[in-house]
Amino acid sequence: MRRQMWLIGLLTSLYLLAPQAWACDSMGPNGHVGEALSVSPSAIQIRDFQTGNPLIFRATAEQLSGIRPGDRVMITFKKEGEVLVAEKIRTLR
Repeated sequence: MRRQMWLIGLLTSLYLLAPQAWACDSMGPNGHVGEALSVSPSAIQIRDFQTGNPLIFRATAEQLSGIRPGDRVMITFKKEGEVLVAEKIRTLR
């Protein structure tokens, strides 16, 4: 019985966490999904769900309006040199 409960817990965890791990790959090369770590008037820093690494995106105050640390966000972006510039930010609530 104990073994079955452990297996059910493991499978449930995998089922709930797996979509986040593959979220960035499914968005293509110019998209990331993650948790907002910090938000300023001109930038957002997220923890990427797939890699766990922090990423910083330049964005407008209008794009960042209403986004708070802890929010889950989906960002499409373009690269300008080494800078990641957000084109669209969507909150996943």
